[in-house]
Amino acid sequence: MIALMALALTPAPVLAGMKEAKAAYEAKNYKTAFKEYLPLAEAGNAEAQYRIGRMYRFGLGRNQNYDKAMFWFKKAVKSGYRPMMITLGYMIGRGQGVKASKEAEICFYRLEAERGNKMAQWSLYLSLPVNKFTLEENKFWLNRAVNQGVPAAMAHKGKIIIQNSMDFNKSKGLMYLVLAQKYGDDPEVDEFIEETVADNPTRKKQLEKAKAMAAKWKPVKEVPPADLAPMDFEKCFSK
Repeated sequence: MIALMALALTPAPVLAGMKEAKAAYEAKNYKTAFKEYLPLAEAGNAEAQYRIGRMYRFGLGRNQNYDKAMFWFKKAVKSGYRPMMITLGYMIGRGQGVKASKEAEICFYRLEAERGNKMAQWSLYLSLPVNKFTLEENKFWLNRAVNQGVPAAMAHKGKIIIQNSMDFNKSKGLMYLVLAQKYGDDPEVDEFIEETVADNPTRKKQLEKAKAMAAKWKPVKEVPPADLAPMDFEKCFSK
C-alpha cells in the first residue's frame, strides 16, 4: 500500500522533463534546454518539438538550420500543436527549409484564419494576391483582423481610409489609427497621425471625435463555426 502511494506521488518523467526544459529555455540556457527537450520531442511531445524547431530556426544554442527547424515544426503540427500553423506558412512562403510555395503558405494561414485566429487572418490578407478578382476576399480578411484588434491591421485600415479621396469618413480612419496607437507600439502610427492633423483644424476636430469613438470600441472575439470541416493540414504540405 505504501509503495503504491509512493508511486502515485512520484511526478511523471515527461512532466518533470518539461519543467526543467522550460526553466532552462526561459533562462536562455539553450544548450541545456535543447538537451532536455530533445528526448521529449523524440517521444512525440508537440511543444518540445516546437521548441527544438525554434532553436534551430533562430540558432538558439544550435547552429541555425532551417531544414532541421522545418523537420521539427512539421512534427509539432502533426502532433497537434496548432500555434505552429502560422510559422509554417511563413517559412514555406519564403522557402526556409523547404521549397517555397505561396499556395502552401496561404493554405496554412487560411486553415487558422477560418477558425478565428486573428494573426492568421492578418497574415492571410497580406499574402493574398491583390487584384480586382480578390478585392472582396481581401477586405473580408482585413476586416476580421481589424475587428479582433490586430494593431497592424487597424493601422493599415486607418491609413487606407485617410488616403482614399472617395472615403469621407476620416474620423473612422483616425479612430483605427488611435486604436493601433493604443494597442500597438509602432512609432510610424504616431508620425502618421501627427502628419495627418498638422495645421489642419478640421482634421484636429476629427481626431477628437476619433478618440471618443476609440474609447467605446471593443474587439470582437471570434468563435469558430461549429460546421467547419476537420483541419486537414496535410493538404497544405502537398501544395
